[in-house]
Amino acid sequence: DASKAKKDLGWEPKTTFVELVEMMVEADLRRLKDG
Repeated sequence: DASKAKKDLGWEPKTTFVELVEMMVEADLRRLKDG
């Protein structure tokens, strides 16, 4: 939960949680495919 960072620092994530999961899965699949 990034609410403390947003409140204290004014920071907001540029990537949603779903986008992050998709990027991680795609990276894992590429790594498995490429050996």
